[in-house]
This record gives sequence, C-alpha cells and structure tokens, in this order.
Amino acid sequence: MSALRVPLAFAPSTGVRVTQWRVEPDLAHLALTADRRRPLSAVELDRCLSDIERAGYQGVVTAALAPADQRVFVEAGFEVIQQLHLLRHRLDALPTHDATPTRRGRRRDHPGVLAVDAAAFLPFWQLDDATLHEALTATRTSRLRVAETEDGTIVGYAICGRSATRGYVQRLAVHPDHQGEGLAAALLLDGLHWLARWGAHDALVNTQHGNERSLRLYLRTGFEPEPQGLAVLRCDFGEHEPSELSRPAGHRALRSP
Repeated sequence: MSALRVPLAFAPSTGVRVTQWRVEPDLAHLALTADRRRPLSAVELDRCLSDIERAGYQGVVTAALAPADQRVFVEAGFEVIQQLHLLRHRLDALPTHDATPTRRGRRRDHPGVLAVDAAAFLPFWQLDDATLHEALTATRTSRLRVAETEDGTIVGYAICGRSATRGYVQRLAVHPDHQGEGLAAALLLDGLHWLARWGAHDALVNTQHGNERSLRLYLRTGFEPEPQGLAVLRCDFGEHEPSELSRPAGHRALRSP
C-alpha cells in the first residue's frame, strides 16, 4: 500500500473516523462516532474533505447518517446511494432471554467473524478489519458475542455498544447455512439485556431497505420504526479542481457519482 493509501483515523475528540473503503479502495469511508453530539459544520466537513483529498483519495462514502447529519453533506454535493430503516427499542419490556448458548468474542475470533459477515452481506455492506474495529470502538463500551457449532466454527455474531444511556446494535449476522435456527434472536436478546443491565434507556438499530428478514426479527423483538431513517451518501472529487490558492474560501469542486 502506498503512502497515499494509508487509512486515516482522525482524533476521537473530533467525532470523525476516516478509513479506506474496502469496496472501492480509491474512496475514503467517513463515519461519525456515537459520542459526537452535533452535526458537522460546513467548515469542519470542508477540512475533512481537504485532508482526505490530500491523502490521495478520489472521493468519499459516508457511514449511515441521520437526517440532521446528512444536511451538510448534501449541501456539499453528496448524493444518497443507500437508505436504511432506523428502529428503536425502549428496553422496558424485553422478551425472555433466549437460552441458545453464545459466548464472549475475542480478538482471535475476528477472522471467523469476518467470514460470517462476508457470507451474510452483499459486498457493499461487508466489514473488513478496519470497519470491524470501527464497529467495536464507535461507542465508549461494546460487547462482541459469537455463536458457534460444536466444532468451534463461528456461525453468528453480534456487536452492541453503549454511550451514556443510549444503546446501539452495531452489527448482527448469521451465516446463511445456519439462519432459521434462532441464533440471530439469541444474539440480539443477549445484547439488549446487556444494554439494559448497564443502564441504557433505549437501543437503536438500522437495516437496509429490502432486508425484510432482519426487519421482521427486530419488530418481533420489540423494536419500533423511527419516523425517519438513515442514509449512506457519496461524492467524488472533481478531476480538474483549481489550486488551493485560487479556490474561494469554503468552496470545493465536487462531482456526483
């Protein structure tokens, strides 16, 4: 990997994480952390984009953003490329904890976790080492649980996280060969009970439009749809931009994909 392709990781205090996007390595992946309390300003976004461009990337794809966070990106020339349902669980009437055994996930389990992820999701949504780390560290505390067969093969996993009193189901996946066995429900309920025990008042989860199986699971376990969903946005940098000296303050030449 050349110096221009070394993933960026902005300081946690900024509430912004930038890594190389595994689907298209010429693009950067930009995510806002759960601890960030307000949307990016136009100035902050412009600084991020300038740093990303100087690192050699050709454009940016965002993580799933809430409507309030999307606004500054849209104004900068980004376009929505994927939409997701957003659901909330109030954690006040949790279903009985499923008895299906799961165990704590460890670092040595990450290859097995990523193998399940690759089997369960289309390439656009798949995790790699960097985005798995991002999912595990996006909140102040997190919990990785895995389900495995008798021979120790990991066939499902869940990542839940908590920031103050807000919980998040960051990721939930079961290998297609083992779907319908109750593993997803067991992993999900384990995470929700953990969040409730540690003081979370509610939990959020998202799932892409068209993933009806996951949507049914979340509704069945007590999640309720939020009025507005999330979106993934993208913008490519212009191929022939003026120099920094000739560009007006705050201006960026961006082109849509």
